[in-house]
Amino acid sequence: MAAYAVAMALLWLLGSISEIASAQSGTGVIRVAPSGTDALGCGSVTLPCRTVQYAVDQAEEGDEIRIAAGIYTDVSVRSGVTQVVYIDKSVTLRGGYSPEDWEHPSPDIHPSILDAQGQGRVIYVTGAISLTVEGLHITGGDATGLGGGPGGFDAGGGIYVRRATVILRDNGIYSNTASTAGQGYGGGMFLHQGNATISGNTVQGNVASVADLGEGGGLGIVFSTATLDGNLVRANTASAGGRGSGGGIYAYEADVTLRDNLVEGNVASTASVGYGGGLRLFKSDAVLGGNTIRDNVASTASLGLGGGLSLWYTRAALEGDSIIDNAATPGFSRLSLGGGIDIFRSAPVTMTNTMIAQNRASTRGSGLHIEGAMEEPALGRVLHTTVADNVGDGPTIFVGEAATLALTNTIIAGHQGAGVYAVMGSTVTLEATLWWDNGLNTDGGGAISTGTISITDDPAFVHPAVRDYHLTPWSAAIDMGVDAGVTQDIDGDARPAAGGYDIGADEYIRYTDTLLYLPLMFR
Repeated sequence: MAAYAVAMALLWLLGSISEIASAQSGTGVIRVAPSGTDALGCGSVTLPCRTVQYAVDQAEEGDEIRIAAGIYTDVSVRSGVTQVVYIDKSVTLRGGYSPEDWEHPSPDIHPSILDAQGQGRVIYVTGAISLTVEGLHITGGDATGLGGGPGGFDAGGGIYVRRATVILRDNGIYSNTASTAGQGYGGGMFLHQGNATISGNTVQGNVASVADLGEGGGLGIVFSTATLDGNLVRANTASAGGRGSGGGIYAYEADVTLRDNLVEGNVASTASVGYGGGLRLFKSDAVLGGNTIRDNVASTASLGLGGGLSLWYTRAALEGDSIIDNAATPGFSRLSLGGGIDIFRSAPVTMTNTMIAQNRASTRGSGLHIEGAMEEPALGRVLHTTVADNVGDGPTIFVGEAATLALTNTIIAGHQGAGVYAVMGSTVTLEATLWWDNGLNTDGGGAISTGTISITDDPAFVHPAVRDYHLTPWSAAIDMGVDAGVTQDIDGDARPAAGGYDIGADEYIRYTDTLLYLPLMFR
């Protein structure tokens, strides 16, 4: 009998070890649910862990942590910093599960919410690791007093990443703050000396600083490489208490690629000077394609520069981007530059198939402002771009000191002031330009060459009131451009579509009627 009892005990022990191993092996899955228990061996279907931090601590390299619907508010101190989850190993966090179904996540139906409730960051990531975070709601983070940013200031209210490689996919990052007391960087997320792939996320309602200088209301990217694809970056604020940069996104000394993102309704500063309501790229290399940057404001209180986009000391290539209805400042009682885009001492900056429309700046460049210095000139190249209906007391395209701008196949239409203004010492070269309904086409003391094709006629857009600047069959832009080596338009349609290249961002597609022959019927 005693031998039988010992044998049964051994079998039970082996079964327990097997359960632990299956839950925590290097290729295993650890499950977390609010109804679970933090105990050795947790993580199975029948015995999930209760907190994400306990699951991470038990995990081995390469494990996947599946998080069931619920609100996880447990905040702890680890290595001198405070957060819901501290991660220094290569794992995957995936939310959206139900305790009844651990195989098919649905984050919208089963939201997994990590909420720091203003007591620290939500996720802190450090070290030479690879991390994937998918399908989580990340909210309530506050990095006040936690440092980690440039100069030791606070950074990364929602997510803080240092030196790691991260994939962030289909998460909601909202209502986080980098600092309520001083300078703040990256209200929603801060990436420092890391590498990130950020796709399909909603980054909304985050603040870099409430009290002082703030940079990157939604995302702050510093000394890093990042690719952002298909994200919604909305209603974030860089600073509510001082100077602000990058209401939506701020990048410094970074290599960034942004494709097919919607950046809207962000503000760089509500209290002081603001740079880049939607994005500010500073001393960075950037590639942008297919993004919509709209309804952003550089400053609601003071001087604003770059309502949609601010490029300073940056090399950038834009293709197929729509920069619409942004404001350097909302009204005309304050100085403001670059309603759509502000470019300063940057070279080269190329824009292809770009839409710059309905932006606002009171002083210089309601659509585009570009300026350099003798020691650091600015250089811009613009191909197949539509510049229309931008609003301001000054010129639409302002080319300042030590700046050179070349425009080919450009529509410049619907402006109160000059379409292009060049100051003494600057150079503007145009070829195949369609001018329409501007106060003046060109002005200023700089060198302006209008080229061999310069047309004054109606571009006949489809419906500007609803931001539709496609061409109609009656447009004077059709077939009037030159070959600039651009083979597609802003929608991806082939150029040329017919006999010649169209001027502007859109290539008009002729639709041919198909004749349908029916048999004759006699009665």
